[in-house]
Amino acid sequence: MAAPRLPAIPEAAGHEAAGALWSRPFLIFLLVYFCVFMSFYMQFSTLSPYLASQGLSHAAVGLVIGSFTLTSIASRLLSARLAVAWGPLKTARAGLAIIAVGILFFFVRPGAPFFTAARLLQGAGFGLVSTLLISVVVKLIPHDRLGEGLGYMGLSTTVAMAAGPLAGLELSGTFGYRAMFIAMDVAIAASIVVSLMLPGFLEAREAPAPPPPGGRGAVIDFRPIWPGALALFYAAGITAVTVYLAVYCSERHLPSAAAFFLVSTIG
Repeated sequence: MAAPRLPAIPEAAGHEAAGALWSRPFLIFLLVYFCVFMSFYMQFSTLSPYLASQGLSHAAVGLVIGSFTLTSIASRLLSARLAVAWGPLKTARAGLAIIAVGILFFFVRPGAPFFTAARLLQGAGFGLVSTLLISVVVKLIPHDRLGEGLGYMGLSTTVAMAAGPLAGLELSGTFGYRAMFIAMDVAIAASIVVSLMLPGFLEAREAPAPPPPGGRGAVIDFRPIWPGALALFYAAGITAVTVYLAVYCSERHLPSAAAFFLVSTIG
């Protein structure tokens, strides 16, 4: 018996018209999203010990890793305008390409300037990708299953958050850091290639949204502040653990931190 075919989505349809959640484009998006975050989280547990092994102090390690945040925030603020100009999917692909180039800077020359450049480029690309992919995928999810569909997208991120550091530790420990950086770039390249299989109607440029009424709200929308604060506290806690756990285990002469991430993945 032939395998069942996944339902296709009409070229002009939005997420309200799409009948099934588990369409081929939605599965492609899950794969793209997972590859992006897998690459991102691979370096969470390994970048700090790698930078320390290259002679950087703990303070310099923190500055290099933290530089990612500057361009990540800046590119998020620009993402809406770029989506209007180029289309959200094309802009997200550009972000993926920027991430891939940023990873290559780890191969140029050891030193804080090139490591910082790598992180700045990664931040700029990740800010675009993480913001715009969600805005595109909602066009594929049926309106009455939007929460469920976004939940599966979040699940792919959670799995990558747990499995990525474990994969990074295993790759860097077994084959070296260069192999890990290559694997990160391969994951990003794969996400670019797979994204080319998405339907054509997703390429359409976004119409500019009307500004909310009233004073400062026309420039800044304050409604997401409390959900954003919750995400900030959560990310601060998990990042502090994942970034420095490998260094802590090394300084305390403890076994590899891989067991922590293995249990986290199972959980």
